[in-house]
Amino acid sequence: MLIQTQAELKRLITQAGVTTLASAVISATDLVTDYYQAQPESYFDLASLTKVLGTMPLLLQAIEAGHLTWSTPVQTILPQVASSQVTIKDLANHTSGIEVYSES
Repeated sequence: MLIQTQAELKRLITQAGVTTLASAVISATDLVTDYYQAQPESYFDLASLTKVLGTMPLLLQAIEAGHLTWSTPVQTILPQVASSQVTIKDLANHTSGIEVYSES
């Protein structure tokens, strides 16, 4: 499987127009890292990983425990959210329409 994964990553660089890619494949016995055109000073957006590795497991636990449902209005938890129509499902699907927070 590792060889097929590495071949697909190389295909993305050579045929699919991906300009920078860094990958780490972890198994019980190996850690293989590959860098294609990535530099040490390259920036990466980890927002999607944050949801998969942190937010979603906690959200699923809260739903399983009965604290939330997919249709819970976000406004019941965060009163500063203007619309009572925005749900937990909207947040998870990136369809809430809520402005991104920025201090700048």
